[in-house]
Amino acid sequence: MIRSVYGPWPEGARRPWGWAALALAALSYLASALPVLIITMVYAAVQTATGADVGEINAAFMGEDALSVMFPALLAQFAVWLVLTLIWLGAFERRGASSIGFCGRGFLARYLRGLVIGVALVAALSGLAVLLAPGGADAQDAAARLESIDPSLLLTGAVLGALGFILVGFLFQGAVEEVIFRGWLLSALASRWGVALAAFASCGLFSLLHLHVFASGAVIGSAAIAGITMTGLFFAAYAIAERSLAGVMGAHGAYNASLVIASMAPQLASDPEASSSVVFGEVLQQATALSAPDEFVAGPQLWAQTGLFGFLALMLALRLVARRKG
Repeated sequence: MIRSVYGPWPEGARRPWGWAALALAALSYLASALPVLIITMVYAAVQTATGADVGEINAAFMGEDALSVMFPALLAQFAVWLVLTLIWLGAFERRGASSIGFCGRGFLARYLRGLVIGVALVAALSGLAVLLAPGGADAQDAAARLESIDPSLLLTGAVLGALGFILVGFLFQGAVEEVIFRGWLLSALASRWGVALAAFASCGLFSLLHLHVFASGAVIGSAAIAGITMTGLFFAAYAIAERSLAGVMGAHGAYNASLVIASMAPQLASDPEASSSVVFGEVLQQATALSAPDEFVAGPQLWAQTGLFGFLALMLALRLVARRKG
């Protein structure tokens, strides 16, 4: 019988070899980047035709057109990646959604609880960042910014529409990553290597696909990778503990969305001339450590992420061990 993390595998299902599954996940990710490449090339060609140079094109792509071109292109990549994974799941492995975590009662309730957990994680991370800031610097800066904030600036149709699009987009992106890493890949590897090794291996690939963070330098990149690795281990332990993808899909999407929106809101609420798209581009570059080394602001939240998610992953792992012994 095939070892299952979630629902049982059907009769006649086929297991991929472990290393083959890891390679397939990486290759399908590269293949899914084709929409981004095409959209970027077309965008660059159109901008070049108007006389823009490379610097201006890059600034516009990550600025005024971040919400209308760049973000939709990234979402298209995740959509293609999801489709490729599901095709492989059904056509080769011959198994369905229940074997990758779409199983169990109360799926919607678990998803909604995951949304709350995702927001709570951002709040906890922000609190840790304030505590870790030297001399309470972050707290003082936050107090100063609060004086210039006008919440009514967030209630315009343009801002609400932009934030709504960002929310839905990240809920989708987070869900797709969970379906692929903690759903398909984790369950495929567990059928060969066991659950524990599968969790670490799938998390390892999850971290490797985020190596772009080294664009901000070796030290910052290493800190970011450590945080991403601990985050991946937490999500893996969360999914395994619930034997379902519902909660972790909600938590991952809400975490990403809350992190970006919470960073955007103070800027949009303190400057009536601020562009939602430009602010989004700036925040996204900071959140993904894609800023140039001299532009990246390494706040204490970067270091707090490793500790917070590492602690939570350890607690869930100990709970799983205790459950197995019991």
